[in-house]
Amino acid sequence: MTTNFVLRQPKAKTATPLSVRLTWKNHSILFSTGVKINPTYLLENNFRNKDARISNRLENADILNDSINSRRDKLENSFNRYVSKYGIEPQTTRDFKRFLDSESERIANEQREEDKKRINLLDYFEIIAQRNDKRLEALGKLSNRNSISTSYRQTAKVLRAFESDFVSYKVNFDRIDLDFYADFLDYCNEIRMYSVNNTGKHIKNLRTVMKEALEDNLTTNSAFLSKRFKVITEDVFNVYLEDHELKALFNADLRGRQEIVRDLFIIGCNTALRISDFNRISRHNITSDHCLKITTQKTSKTVEIPLNQMLYDTLLKYDFDPPTIEEQTFNKQIKEICEEVGINSIQTYEKIKGGKKMTISKPKFEMISSHTGRRTFATKYYNEGLSTITIMAMTGHKSEKSFLKYIKATPKDHATRMKEHFITTGQHLKLA
Repeated sequence: MTTNFVLRQPKAKTATPLSVRLTWKNHSILFSTGVKINPTYLLENNFRNKDARISNRLENADILNDSINSRRDKLENSFNRYVSKYGIEPQTTRDFKRFLDSESERIANEQREEDKKRINLLDYFEIIAQRNDKRLEALGKLSNRNSISTSYRQTAKVLRAFESDFVSYKVNFDRIDLDFYADFLDYCNEIRMYSVNNTGKHIKNLRTVMKEALEDNLTTNSAFLSKRFKVITEDVFNVYLEDHELKALFNADLRGRQEIVRDLFIIGCNTALRISDFNRISRHNITSDHCLKITTQKTSKTVEIPLNQMLYDTLLKYDFDPPTIEEQTFNKQIKEICEEVGINSIQTYEKIKGGKKMTISKPKFEMISSHTGRRTFATKYYNEGLSTITIMAMTGHKSEKSFLKYIKATPKDHATRMKEHFITTGQHLKLA
């Protein structure tokens, strides 16, 4: 068996592909080196130039020679392995090509196994985050700071801090068990002083990533699947606008950016759309029968919401093509606007943070954000007796259980609904 470097077009005046010719008996195969050079730079084939066929007159000649020599050496080694394995030289060029294909697959598999051995759990979080980014991209969506990819990266950051704060702890695939679970909960509660839902989010992300690792054969550890390795949650206290607050906001005399932010919020309160969706409204979303029809970005679900008078009047101001506002700016300004309008009743609620129950009191405007519009829509029409199925068609909730968690009706709201039911059915109290 011999090898030699040959040019595709030896008499070319410009760069032409350089190949390796492997020859044995009466057989010969050409293999690409991936290098193109001008024929004037290819030196004579002799012992002195055996490993330096490309002249050093060419820039990067050393690098190019290393590249083509590596290609030649790999082919020679593969040929010798064939002879060693079968005891004879290949009988046909097809035999050798098949062997090369199997060799490539074997090497690729070995490389994958080596890569798996080198992957650690914390780095694997980034791999899963990138997979999710690609999935979103394939769906025509953009990853942002609110995406699950960002959440995975946040969890990896917390786990790195946990590992750093506890020197004896090495966070790896095999370490995620019930003992780790208890220690990590203590860390989140006592050291980081996280809320229950923040801690639960990191547990949930860890379980998801570990399941991916099982499927990728990176670990055989399944201790995290125990029912005791559970995601902890607590109900979150959120606010919604009552009718008189919504009307006061709608009628407020505002100008400039404040007016735009207020109007976009009014749109959110009357459509249940997220800011990523009401920022995309244009006149083509308005149907001939006076509905707003749009495909939501988060769920890719098409919703159709009838225009009420408040929504119609707000959209008409912009000829049904309202401007857009960046979310961070929006959330800052809507709080300021609501404070000016007088939406400042004190909201008191309990929350567990750092493993301790706390009583928190805040003025209502501090708790208002773009998402308050969705809760206002859902709660308003729920309190007015609209069926949950109809409201869910607007909000995009898939289950009534998740929808009812979303409703922010107060005990007084429920009492009012019961009284209305009494009146409808003739069971109401009749005082003399």
